[in-house]
Amino acid sequence: MAGKSVSIAERFEQTSGRPTGFDYLRIALALGVIVWHSFGLSYGIRYAERLAASPYGMLEAPIVPMFFALSGFLVAGSLARNSIPVYLGLRALRIIPALAMEVCLSALLLGPLLTSDRLRQYFADNEFSSYFLNILADIHYLLPGVFHRNPFPDIVNGQLWTVPLESKCYIVLTVLAVLGIAKRRYFFLLATVASSVLLWEWHLHRDLPSDHAPLFVGFLAGVAIFQFRDVVVWDWRIAAASLLAMVLCFWVPNGVYLAGFPTAYFTVYVGMLNLPKTVLIKGADYSYGLYLYGFVIQQAIARIFLWSHHWYWNLALAIPSTALFATFSWTFVEKPALRLRQILPQVTRLTATVPQRAAT
Repeated sequence: MAGKSVSIAERFEQTSGRPTGFDYLRIALALGVIVWHSFGLSYGIRYAERLAASPYGMLEAPIVPMFFALSGFLVAGSLARNSIPVYLGLRALRIIPALAMEVCLSALLLGPLLTSDRLRQYFADNEFSSYFLNILADIHYLLPGVFHRNPFPDIVNGQLWTVPLESKCYIVLTVLAVLGIAKRRYFFLLATVASSVLLWEWHLHRDLPSDHAPLFVGFLAGVAIFQFRDVVVWDWRIAAASLLAMVLCFWVPNGVYLAGFPTAYFTVYVGMLNLPKTVLIKGADYSYGLYLYGFVIQQAIARIFLWSHHWYWNLALAIPSTALFATFSWTFVEKPALRLRQILPQVTRLTATVPQRAAT
């Protein structure tokens, strides 16, 4: 941006509180997940591991952390605008209906069509009934007899691993809000920085897994940037420096634990770009559907079309198919569910008055 630099809060005002960059960024990140999965789901787990360990892994490493940083920033805004019960209701309306539909379609439609087991055996298996626990963020990846012979065997929807972590982030933010820490931004910033350093130290000395903790820190960093939106400058030079720092953090061993703030700033900067609206984002948000359905559709393609066991064929078939399901999800599940947000304030007020009425 040429001329005088503005704060993120001022940038919000310039875009009438609805910059389109976040919409395009969500779609780009969701498509990035599908592109990356096309390699592992076409050539197998070992190939995916080698690719992730190669320099090409740098193209994939920031995708999910950017999702979490974006979520932290936007969710902090939701919490600032709403009461805690309404905030939790909004989170539930955004996450659960579409997730429940994806889980039910996988278990009740896809599974019976593609299982190698007899249908009676399929429906009687504990793996079938356990699969519905995914709706409650208790993640189960297997359905009986499904995808056994795929290059990436057995896993129905590997992308669901982020659902419980995202839910925990919402819960932690809620607890911090109840304790009053979330509104005391300097304490929150200090806690976020301390958690980043401590998790890094614990990983070095106690060999903690490196997948979850950095995402949690990125989420908190997104929240912190929102809290300091009136003083944090929206500037392409800072974004370029953050991008460089982010790449270095993901490149250096164990540096991922320090990537929270560079990732969050770069994500927010891109999100604040107010690009022209197109059919991709006009009145819709297809990103969650793309994210939810991509993996399972790619697995189904690998199972049905044996000739598609090359990443480019898998991708060519997966993107339009997933886009179709994402459109279905938004039109018939997510959008109708989000209409209920209008009644959340009334419901929470009614719930709050029940104990008082009972006391009288």
